Amino acid sequence: MAQTEKQDKKKKKPSFFQWLFVIIIPLLFALLITFIILSLLGIDVVNNSKEIVSGIPFVGNLVTTEEEAELERIEERYQQQIETKDNQISELEAEVTGYELEIDQLNQEIVLLTRQIEDINEELEDSTQINENLERLTISYQEMPPQSAANILSNLNEAVAVVILQELEDQHRGAILSVMDPESAAELTELLLD
Repeated sequence: MAQTEKQDKKKKKPSFFQWLFVIIIPLLFALLITFIILSLLGIDVVNNSKEIVSGIPFVGNLVTTEEEAELERIEERYQQQIETKDNQISELEAEVTGYELEIDQLNQEIVLLTRQIEDINEELEDSTQINENLERLTISYQEMPPQSAANILSNLNEAVAVVILQELEDQHRGAILSVMDPESAAELTELLLD
């Protein structure tokens, strides 16, 4: 029997829990005591361990150092600023488009008003020409004998006859109306009052 117990002991291998209690837990306890002692001595164990671990391939990608975290925060802040600036650019471009449309409308209005001014200037030139002709015509009627002027005015369009009569001096107008046919003189007098 003694031999079978010896053989069972030799055949038995340590289990996972035995390894855990015998090796891993004491190792973790030793690491914890080392961490505390180094921290009391003023050594920054966390940052130093991050620097050491970041130098190990594949494991270094999993650990972020303070500098990397700061760089990520700065990058995120810049991304937010870029988005804000892009939004401002979009708003300003929309404003520019609105202003360009307004400028186009104002330019069209300027062209329209310029045409109207040109038309009014042409009309003024025409009216000055008409006024000059009317003055010459009035002078001609004033120099005519009243009987001849009355005969001519009776045959003219009433509107033209009224304009000519308005331009004549009062005495000459009265002389012409007195020698006119009474019905024609009455119609022209009524038109002169309007």
